[in-house]
Amino acid sequence: MSSVRSLWGNARTIPLTILNDLELLENISRYADPFQVGWVNTSEIEYITGREGPNKFAWADAGLVLEGDWDQTTVRFEENSEWYEALVDRFVHGKEWENISAIQKRIEMVEKGETVMDGRESIQGVYDRCRLLDKIFKYMSNKGYKEQPILEKEGRGNPYNKILPYKNRYHEIAVDVGRNGELLFVDGKHRLSMAKILDIDRVPVRIVVRHKEFMKKDIDLNMDPPVTNYGHPLFPTR
Repeated sequence: MSSVRSLWGNARTIPLTILNDLELLENISRYADPFQVGWVNTSEIEYITGREGPNKFAWADAGLVLEGDWDQTTVRFEENSEWYEALVDRFVHGKEWENISAIQKRIEMVEKGETVMDGRESIQGVYDRCRLLDKIFKYMSNKGYKEQPILEKEGRGNPYNKILPYKNRYHEIAVDVGRNGELLFVDGKHRLSMAKILDIDRVPVRIVVRHKEFMKKDIDLNMDPPVTNYGHPLFPTR
């Protein structure tokens, strides 16, 4: 069922991003750019969305408007993210990767034949990914937080979306929007963790799902540039 949902999501996301890149989307839709990236205060991303399996469908669910209590979450990112804890251990406490529980867990998983960390299937692959995280943190600490298009120009863009490269320029931290405009974490755990550790004030985000009640309210999110007329061109909601 999840694979069908993912395939369907990509089926509607691909043509939308292509139209968006060609600057044609605004000509066929009364809604704003569904993939618009906006800068927000890092501190405002405090809780993890309550939707089921959101990071698996961060693209498939792009632009949806959903009702329910998924936004009434009390799960704090910094207290419940395994990777936030792992990166604090690495970059604040100076632990070696092999002594960090999240990495120990991934090594056990690959030893059982499982794939982890963006397709890693070996212990060497796990540590290669760790070294990449070291490089990203060093870059971010020296240069600050950069949007994906800038990183791509520098040859530092996301290397994992080779099958669907159209996603790369929008591959920012993903958030949901709750009924009162709350920004709820969906995807991008490593980058958000690093930004919080480094006390970076603002980060670029891409909105995935918006709460149905939010759509009825005249609420301006603290985003730069501002986003208005929320909605999905293929699934109008108002």
